[in-house]
Amino acid sequence: MPETSSDNRPIACEAIILFADIADSVEVAHERSVEEYDEFVQQFQESALQAKPAVEFLKADDRFAYQLEARGDEVLLVIQPTAKGLFNAVKGALAYAFVLKLSWIASRYNLGRLRNGQPPRDCMVGIHKGLVTVRRRPMPEREAAEGYAISFAKRIQQAARGGEVTRILASAEFESACRTMLPSVKFGKSVLTDLKGIGGRVRAAELELIHYSDVLTSATGVLKSLARCTDDATLALLRQRALANPTETWVVRLAAGAHLARARLVARESPNLAVKLLDDALAIWPDFTEAHNLLWSTLFIQGRLVEAVRAYQRAIEIWPDVALVDGTLLSEADEMARVSDAAGVYAGLADVYISHGHFAQGVAECDRALTWDQNRADVYCLRAIAKRGLGDLDGADEDYSRAFELDESVADKPPDG
Repeated sequence: MPETSSDNRPIACEAIILFADIADSVEVAHERSVEEYDEFVQQFQESALQAKPAVEFLKADDRFAYQLEARGDEVLLVIQPTAKGLFNAVKGALAYAFVLKLSWIASRYNLGRLRNGQPPRDCMVGIHKGLVTVRRRPMPEREAAEGYAISFAKRIQQAARGGEVTRILASAEFESACRTMLPSVKFGKSVLTDLKGIGGRVRAAELELIHYSDVLTSATGVLKSLARCTDDATLALLRQRALANPTETWVVRLAAGAHLARARLVARESPNLAVKLLDDALAIWPDFTEAHNLLWSTLFIQGRLVEAVRAYQRAIEIWPDVALVDGTLLSEADEMARVSDAAGVYAGLADVYISHGHFAQGVAECDRALTWDQNRADVYCLRAIAKRGLGDLDGADEDYSRAFELDESVADKPPDG
């Protein structure tokens, strides 16, 4: 947190505040012994700490400070950014919410419930953006945030119990920040909500879709921290529950997200395993755009081009605002291509398009390939074929000539006609 004044007067600053607690923990307290309840709470606190890598990257940047506390069955996260750092602060809060919920659903307590055919016990999350004050506390000595905005975030979290999708509820202020900085994050309809102890009704919206590529890359340690949550046995239990209970939307989304996280972790070293994990994710949630995204790029790298195009086209159908050049879908391919032959990846897609008579798309993919490597004779040959298919004979001749300049071994250009 920012430095306090010499006389310990509080310093006001804007912050992102996240509050989380376990659903119906009072019920568990009544059902269990004191020792059993203490173990139950301890596992939730372990989940809170396991999610810490989601915000640990903020410490490496002097534009941020954060406070993370796990107290009983509650978790408080306060991220204090500068104006320039608000984007990563928003990402950090979303990343923490996702990793916390996945860590908790994979806790010993919840896995035991899954094995017994019971629904996992959820944790509810509320996120707010508002002003806090920071002062140094003497016992133990540390800086901590206080203020109305923290109480407001807690009330938002309590209202999340009525959620139907992720049970992550955002205040209007945090929702506005997300819409500005992370448009891929989707919210449900903003509604007026009564908050206990808060005068009047306030607007809040449930988070319906976290774009996992936004949060799973927010810290290098996040994927590794999820290793315990994504082992084979845990994934099998989550998959079984999600497939048997498709109306438990929050379980479906978390189970699919867990499979995606594991696939991202192994994609480079074990692409076949990644494909299987992604197939499982899509069996759980058929409209999971990002699973189609990683599936298509992984298939692409393996040279399974026809399957890759089908996965790509499916993702476009689900999320039509994903753009060919600038959209999230191809940014994932770009990420994968950095460890492979990027020009070859896009040339392969161009070849598939051209072989199916989609010449305009073939030209576009050749253009992308040439942005990576302008000295690929085979790409100029492909683009020449596509241009001939479009009737651009002059353009085709130019590309064939350029290919021959680069590599005299390329086949003679076909005759006109």
